[in-house]
Amino acid sequence: MALFHWLRENQVPFAVAHLDHRWRPESSQEALQLQEMTQKNGIPFHLKVLDPDQLKGNLEDACRNERLEFFRELCEEHGYQSVLLGHHQNDLAETVLKRLFEGANLSNLSSMQQVSSRQNLILWRPLLSIPKSEILSYLESKKIPYFQDSTNSDPKYLRSKMRQQIIPDLEQTFGKKIVNPLSQIGSDASELKTYLDEKIQPYLSQIQSSPFGFSLDLSQNIPTHPIELKHLIRYFCSMNSLTPSRDALETIAHHLLSQSANRQVSCQKILIQIDRGRLFIIPDYPSLPEKPYPLSLGSHQLNGWQITVNKVNTWGNPTDWKDLWGNGRAEVILPSGEYELSFPISNHLYPGKSPLRDWWAKHKVPAFFRSSVPLLYREKRVVHEFLSGREPLSSQNLEEGIQVILEISHIS
Repeated sequence: MALFHWLRENQVPFAVAHLDHRWRPESSQEALQLQEMTQKNGIPFHLKVLDPDQLKGNLEDACRNERLEFFRELCEEHGYQSVLLGHHQNDLAETVLKRLFEGANLSNLSSMQQVSSRQNLILWRPLLSIPKSEILSYLESKKIPYFQDSTNSDPKYLRSKMRQQIIPDLEQTFGKKIVNPLSQIGSDASELKTYLDEKIQPYLSQIQSSPFGFSLDLSQNIPTHPIELKHLIRYFCSMNSLTPSRDALETIAHHLLSQSANRQVSCQKILIQIDRGRLFIIPDYPSLPEKPYPLSLGSHQLNGWQITVNKVNTWGNPTDWKDLWGNGRAEVILPSGEYELSFPISNHLYPGKSPLRDWWAKHKVPAFFRSSVPLLYREKRVVHEFLSGREPLSSQNLEEGIQVILEISHIS
């Protein structure tokens, strides 16, 4: 309410977006009063009503996501420049304290900044440095009525418990106010995040989106300071909505700096692959054929792979794992004949240790790919693998051949 009247006083053009969470019996009447107030002042009003029974998971998080999506839709539809939120200094202090107890890293102690963005949605918090007491004084001096949210005193909500119990208890124990110091820590954390975001900027061009997932290539250039490297790893993981634990973060950073090969770190049921200074996040792989699959001319759908076989009379260079990762496509031209697609390094091809392993190691093929991409073989003998880029056997004097194209069609 204070933000509403402050904008009017300063003649800032704005619209009002209100989301009725339906947590309280009086919320519908409040929404109606807000609509009447805005219309009386000639200000556009947008309303969205939620049904809490339809929301899943953490109710507060679900409602927050619903609000942001509502705001994003309005900005796109009406061309609004940004979203102004009424968060104040006490909100910031509560966020910092909550994140501190949850074990957040230093740069993430505060998710609140005066100016920030979230998925291309610009957020402004002009009241963030102002304590709630000053906002209430402003409303009282102007004789502006406002609503009291009863959930703010309901102890079943963590925010309410912090306001009513935790922060007052801490202030009584320490004998001094803690809201201002906590909000200052939040401001410092925001400055640190801004600084680290700038430091990792040169490395972001090494992030590649793939049909398989995402990769980050730090094999030639890597942050040498641990705090910068960890910030970059967090950023990369966040692209897949992953939050690595402290132990996982330390392990990933160690293997990247050590140029370790064939390492895995589990993060929220997804394996993060580490191989010679590269990170890979693959939510899932296409499955492999359960038995050798005979190839014929035309297109074939096989366990998430699309295989296309064409007749050709010209030779071409085969692709390697980088082509397959980047484009979801690999190909090779072979002499005409009968071929089958089969398991990688399967026992029916090579009992015991496979010579392909040494070949792939020599060509620095990431280990996780070696067991994920099918092989071509003829008469129980491997004639081509799609990962190293090596020339297939019998590549000379080609008069008529076939082109085999391997593409990822979907991940199940």
